[in-house]
Amino acid sequence: MRRAGCRRGMTLVEMLVVTAVGVAVLGMILGVFIETNRSTDRTISRQQGLQEAMTRGQAVERMIRFRVRSEDLAPAFAATVTTGALVEKMSRGELRLVSLARGTDDGTPFWAATNSGDGPQRTVRVGASATPGDPRDVPAAGAGAIPSVIEFHYGNQGADGTVKWSDEGTTDTCLVRLRVSAFPPGASQTPAIYETVVPLP
Repeated sequence: MRRAGCRRGMTLVEMLVVTAVGVAVLGMILGVFIETNRSTDRTISRQQGLQEAMTRGQAVERMIRFRVRSEDLAPAFAATVTTGALVEKMSRGELRLVSLARGTDDGTPFWAATNSGDGPQRTVRVGASATPGDPRDVPAAGAGAIPSVIEFHYGNQGADGTVKWSDEGTTDTCLVRLRVSAFPPGASQTPAIYETVVPLP
Protein backbone atom coordinates (compact mmCIF):
# COMPACT_ATOMS: atom_id res chain seq x y z
CA MET A 1 0.00 0.00 0.00
CA ARG A 2 1.03 3.53 -0.69
CA ARG A 3 1.59 5.78 2.31
CA ALA A 4 -0.80 8.68 2.84
CA GLY A 5 0.62 11.95 1.49
CA CYS A 6 3.14 10.22 -0.75
CA ARG A 7 3.52 11.99 -4.16
CA ARG A 8 3.07 9.93 -7.28
CA GLY A 9 5.67 10.50 -10.05
CA MET A 10 5.02 10.79 -13.79
CA THR A 11 5.13 7.60 -15.73
CA LEU A 12 7.13 7.22 -18.92
CA VAL A 13 3.90 7.16 -20.96
CA GLU A 14 2.71 10.43 -19.45
CA MET A 15 6.06 12.09 -20.18
CA LEU A 16 5.91 10.91 -23.78
CA VAL A 17 2.37 12.26 -24.16
CA VAL A 18 3.34 15.66 -22.75
CA THR A 19 6.41 15.80 -25.01
CA ALA A 20 4.38 14.87 -28.07
CA VAL A 21 1.77 17.54 -27.34
CA GLY A 22 4.51 20.15 -26.82
CA VAL A 23 6.21 19.25 -30.10
CA ALA A 24 2.87 19.40 -31.95
CA VAL A 25 2.09 22.85 -30.54
CA LEU A 26 5.58 24.16 -31.39
CA GLY A 27 5.24 22.69 -34.89
CA MET A 28 1.97 24.52 -35.48
CA ILE A 29 3.43 27.80 -34.22
CA LEU A 30 6.50 27.36 -36.41
CA GLY A 31 4.31 26.52 -39.43
CA VAL A 32 2.28 29.71 -38.98
CA PHE A 33 5.51 31.73 -38.65
CA ILE A 34 7.01 30.22 -41.81
CA GLU A 35 3.81 30.76 -43.83
CA THR A 36 3.63 34.38 -42.64
CA ASN A 37 7.20 34.96 -43.81
CA ARG A 38 6.44 33.38 -47.17
CA SER A 39 3.32 35.49 -47.59
CA THR A 40 5.30 38.62 -46.78
CA ASP A 41 7.99 37.67 -49.31
CA ARG A 42 5.34 37.08 -51.98
CA THR A 43 3.75 40.46 -51.28
CA ILE A 44 7.10 42.26 -51.47
CA SER A 45 8.01 40.41 -54.65
CA ARG A 46 4.65 41.30 -56.18
CA GLN A 47 5.10 44.98 -55.33
CA GLN A 48 8.59 44.96 -56.84
CA GLY A 49 7.18 43.44 -60.02
CA LEU A 50 4.46 46.09 -60.23
CA GLN A 51 7.03 48.84 -59.68
CA GLU A 52 9.26 47.42 -62.41
CA ALA A 53 6.37 47.15 -64.87
CA MET A 54 5.20 50.69 -64.12
CA THR A 55 8.70 52.17 -64.40
CA ARG A 56 9.36 50.63 -67.79
CA GLY A 57 5.83 51.21 -69.04
CA GLN A 58 5.85 54.88 -68.08
CA ALA A 59 9.24 55.36 -69.75
CA VAL A 60 7.79 54.01 -73.00
CA GLU A 61 4.62 56.07 -72.54
CA ARG A 62 6.69 59.23 -72.17
CA MET A 63 8.68 58.30 -75.24
CA ILE A 64 5.47 57.96 -77.28
CA ARG A 65 3.96 61.20 -75.99
CA PHE A 66 7.10 63.14 -76.99
CA ARG A 67 7.27 61.63 -80.45
CA VAL A 68 8.32 63.99 -83.25
CA ARG A 69 6.97 63.36 -86.74
CA SER A 70 9.58 63.17 -89.46
CA GLU A 71 8.13 66.23 -91.24
CA ASP A 72 8.68 68.27 -88.06
CA LEU A 73 12.35 67.32 -87.65
CA ALA A 74 15.27 69.56 -88.39
CA PRO A 75 16.37 69.02 -92.02
CA ALA A 76 19.71 67.39 -91.13
CA PHE A 77 18.16 64.83 -88.81
CA ALA A 78 15.10 64.31 -91.01
CA ALA A 79 17.39 63.31 -93.86
CA THR A 80 18.99 60.65 -91.65
CA VAL A 81 15.58 59.24 -90.74
CA THR A 82 14.26 59.19 -94.29
CA THR A 83 17.37 57.44 -95.61
CA GLY A 84 16.63 54.52 -93.34
CA ALA A 85 19.51 54.83 -90.87
CA LEU A 86 17.07 55.54 -88.05
CA VAL A 87 13.81 54.51 -89.65
CA GLU A 88 10.83 54.20 -87.35
CA LYS A 89 9.46 50.74 -86.63
CA MET A 90 6.20 49.55 -85.06
CA SER A 91 5.86 45.85 -84.34
CA ARG A 92 4.48 43.75 -81.52
CA GLY A 93 7.85 43.36 -79.80
CA GLU A 94 9.61 46.56 -80.80
CA LEU A 95 8.85 50.25 -81.12
CA ARG A 96 11.31 52.79 -82.52
CA LEU A 97 10.41 56.45 -82.62
CA VAL A 98 11.96 59.87 -82.87
CA SER A 99 11.21 61.34 -79.46
CA LEU A 100 12.28 64.23 -77.25
CA ALA A 101 11.44 62.33 -74.07
CA ARG A 102 14.82 63.12 -72.50
CA GLY A 103 15.71 66.21 -74.43
CA THR A 104 18.68 66.29 -76.80
CA ASP A 105 21.52 65.77 -74.30
CA ASP A 106 22.27 62.38 -75.85
CA GLY A 107 23.10 63.92 -79.22
CA THR A 108 20.04 62.39 -80.89
CA PRO A 109 16.37 62.24 -79.94
CA PHE A 110 15.92 58.74 -81.36
CA TRP A 111 14.35 56.26 -78.94
CA ALA A 112 13.72 52.53 -78.99
CA ALA A 113 11.86 50.00 -76.86
CA THR A 114 12.37 46.35 -77.60
CA ASN A 115 12.43 42.87 -76.08
CA SER A 116 16.10 41.90 -75.93
CA GLY A 117 15.65 38.18 -75.21
CA ASP A 118 13.37 35.25 -74.60
CA GLY A 119 12.83 32.82 -71.77
CA PRO A 120 13.99 33.57 -68.21
CA GLN A 121 16.52 36.16 -69.39
CA ARG A 122 13.94 38.33 -71.13
CA THR A 123 14.25 42.04 -70.41
CA VAL A 124 12.75 45.20 -71.84
CA ARG A 125 15.33 47.59 -73.22
CA VAL A 126 14.18 51.18 -73.34
CA GLY A 127 16.39 54.09 -74.14
CA ALA A 128 17.73 56.82 -76.38
CA SER A 129 20.17 55.55 -78.98
CA ALA A 130 21.71 56.45 -82.29
CA THR A 131 21.74 52.73 -83.10
CA PRO A 132 18.16 51.37 -83.23
CA GLY A 133 19.14 47.85 -82.17
CA ASP A 134 21.18 48.91 -79.17
CA PRO A 135 19.26 51.25 -76.86
CA ARG A 136 20.58 51.88 -73.36
CA ASP A 137 18.56 50.45 -70.53
CA VAL A 138 16.24 52.71 -68.57
CA PRO A 139 16.52 51.82 -65.76
CA ALA A 140 19.84 50.00 -66.03
CA ALA A 141 19.36 46.25 -65.90
CA GLY A 142 21.90 45.21 -63.27
CA ALA A 143 22.17 42.30 -60.90
CA GLY A 144 18.82 41.36 -59.41
CA ALA A 145 16.83 43.10 -62.14
CA ILE A 146 13.33 41.70 -62.61
CA PRO A 147 12.83 40.07 -66.03
CA SER A 148 10.10 41.69 -68.06
CA VAL A 149 8.63 41.61 -71.53
CA ILE A 150 6.75 44.23 -73.53
CA GLU A 151 4.04 43.95 -76.16
CA PHE A 152 2.70 46.62 -78.48
CA HIS A 153 -0.59 46.72 -80.35
CA TYR A 154 -1.49 49.52 -82.73
CA GLY A 155 -4.78 51.21 -83.37
CA ASN A 156 -4.94 51.91 -87.10
CA GLN A 157 -7.66 54.22 -88.34
CA GLY A 158 -9.58 52.92 -91.33
CA ALA A 159 -11.21 54.86 -94.15
CA ASP A 160 -14.52 54.83 -92.30
CA GLY A 161 -12.92 56.40 -89.23
CA THR A 162 -13.02 53.26 -87.07
CA VAL A 163 -9.94 52.03 -85.24
CA LYS A 164 -8.76 48.47 -85.79
CA TRP A 165 -6.04 46.89 -83.61
CA SER A 166 -3.07 45.15 -85.16
CA ASP A 167 0.40 43.83 -84.24
CA GLU A 168 1.94 46.10 -86.87
CA GLY A 169 1.76 49.87 -87.10
CA THR A 170 1.07 51.80 -90.28
CA THR A 171 1.07 55.42 -91.40
CA ASP A 172 -2.53 55.54 -90.15
CA THR A 173 -1.67 54.41 -86.60
CA CYS A 174 -3.23 56.76 -84.07
CA LEU A 175 -3.10 54.73 -80.83
CA VAL A 176 -0.48 52.54 -79.16
CA ARG A 177 -1.55 49.98 -76.57
CA LEU A 178 1.43 48.83 -74.54
CA ARG A 179 1.52 45.99 -72.04
CA VAL A 180 4.53 45.38 -69.79
CA SER A 181 4.70 42.07 -67.92
CA ALA A 182 7.25 41.86 -65.09
CA PHE A 183 8.14 38.45 -63.67
CA PRO A 184 9.16 38.68 -59.99
CA PRO A 185 11.30 35.93 -58.42
CA GLY A 186 9.51 32.66 -57.79
CA ALA A 187 8.35 30.22 -60.45
CA SER A 188 4.80 30.22 -59.10
CA GLN A 189 4.46 33.99 -59.34
CA THR A 190 2.05 35.40 -61.90
CA PRO A 191 3.44 38.39 -63.81
CA ALA A 192 2.74 41.93 -62.70
CA ILE A 193 1.04 43.83 -65.53
CA TYR A 194 1.15 47.48 -66.55
CA GLU A 195 -1.11 48.27 -69.49
CA THR A 196 -2.18 51.56 -71.03
CA VAL A 197 -3.27 53.13 -74.32
CA VAL A 198 -1.38 56.19 -75.56
CA PRO A 199 -2.34 58.46 -78.47
CA LEU A 200 0.39 58.62 -81.10
CA PRO A 201 1.14 62.27 -82.02
